[in-house]
Parts: sequence; structure tokens; C-alpha cells
Amino acid sequence: MNSYSQNNEYKIDETIKIKTIDLSITRSVLKYNPKRLVTVSLERMSDSISYLSFKYGTKYDTEVVDTIFHDWKPKNSIEIDSKIFDDIVKDLRVLDVKGLNKYFRSNCNVYDGSTYDLSFSDYNYNINVTIYAPKVNTKERGLRKFLKVCEEIWGLKKNNE
Repeated sequence: MNSYSQNNEYKIDETIKIKTIDLSITRSVLKYNPKRLVTVSLERMSDSISYLSFKYGTKYDTEVVDTIFHDWKPKNSIEIDSKIFDDIVKDLRVLDVKGLNKYFRSNCNVYDGSTYDLSFSDYNYNINVTIYAPKVNTKERGLRKFLKVCEEIWGLKKNNE
């Protein structure tokens, strides 16, 4: 019996209403910087209120301080209009998640020291896309839409300082 012939597939056909969006960017650590931004998170609370929060790296840049919720508001978060959240969701809808993840698994030989991990969920189901070096050969690798969404999310830090 071949141990690799097991069928461990799980198929799901589900529509989710996105409530959270997280983008983590990790880079090769050359020098410890506790102020290095590693994650931008958004959470939609209502039709008018969403929250934006930032997580910063620790010594190894892989540990992230958990967001602590208090009175249903993420600690150290900024209140933003839900229109900003909804605009990002519109951009997420055009991503070919299956294609991006398939490409990632078959083409892991491109690496510049950065990894972009984008996830979004409705609290029950989580969609995750991980891409190495999306700024390298972006067009050839079909990553323009992915990189645009990531830059839009990451840019929220600059726009909300």
C-alpha cells in the first residue's frame, strides 16, 4: 500500500461575509527593530464603524503581540469608517485565491526575504493567501491585483497616523 495515496481532500462551497482582514509582512531580519510593523488588521463592527489596528514585531519578527479586545474594541485600534473596509473587500473579491495558492505551492523558488500573508474571514471560515516576494516579477507571476490589495491595506498605517 502506498502511503501517499490517501484521499485527504475536503471540499467546501461556501459564501462568507468578510468581517476581518489581516495582512502580515515578514522580512529577513538583519537588525532587531521592535517598531517594525508586521501586521495590519481590520475588523468590521457595523455598517458605519470598523477598527484598524497595527501589530509590531518582536526580536525575531515572527512573534506578534496578540490584539487584546476590551469592550468589543481591539486595544490600541483606530476607529475608521466601514466604507474603507468595504472598499478593500471589493478588491479582495477580484483575487483568484485558488490560482494564487496553486501558484505559491508550485513556484516557491522566488524569494527576496519577504513573505506576504493575507487572510480574511467571517469568524467561521478563514481564507489565506501566502506569497513570497510579490514585488519580484509581479506582472509575470500574475500578482498585480494581490500586490495592489496588500499595498492598499499596508497604506492605511500611513493614512491614519
